Parts: sequence; C-alpha cells; structure tokens
Amino acid sequence: MRRKRFSRRDWTFRVLPPVSSALFDEMRRFATACRGDRFNHVGYGLYALSGGTLRVSGEWSARFKPMTRRWFCSEIVLEILKYGGFVPRDISSVQHPETVYQMLESTTAPTARKSVSVLNFK
Repeated sequence: MRRKRFSRRDWTFRVLPPVSSALFDEMRRFATACRGDRFNHVGYGLYALSGGTLRVSGEWSARFKPMTRRWFCSEIVLEILKYGGFVPRDISSVQHPETVYQMLESTTAPTARKSVSVLNFK
C-alpha cells in the first residue's frame, strides 16, 4: 500500500457511506494483509489487450509458492469494498476503474480531494 499522488485534475473522488468501526477495521486488516503483494501484470495486460473480455485475477500467482496474490488498482479496491459489503461478493474483481466508478456512483457522494484523509497501513 503506497501513498498515491493524485495528480490528475479531472479525477472525481467519491466518499462511501459511513461504516461501523469494526467493519472499517476489518477492511483495513484485509488491506494491510495484502501489503507486499505484487502488481497483477498478467491480468492487467490481458484485460487491456482483449478489450476487457479476458479477466485473469491475481489469484493465479498464489498457486506458485512462494508467490503471493497479485493485484491491479481496481482489483484490490473491489476486494476491499466486498469486505465492506459495498459490492456483491460474487462479482469479478477484475474490472475497469470506470466500471467500479459506475457501480458505486449511486451509493456514494462526490467529495473534494482535500477531504480525503490519509490512511495509515502500518
């Protein structure tokens, strides 16, 4: 979990509905447990090259010890959102970021980048 520089001016940020402290802690524990996992280059590349028809999650890499699961940005975000109950657990986590945005648009609210607090994953 690296600190992200949000340099694009055209990005729109969304805030999720409030969750209990216990649920937030569970979501953060999952994210923290993924620290050190690598980028899912295979899934990202196949998705892009196939126009979104080939969806290879980062679970493929966990089959080869000592490799850990691999993720690309929207993939890990969706997994965390599944823990929070914001999206159904049975959908594929391999989604384009715009698709994730569209899934969440009706249940989230727009926010300014300045109001997004930094989460500490230590």
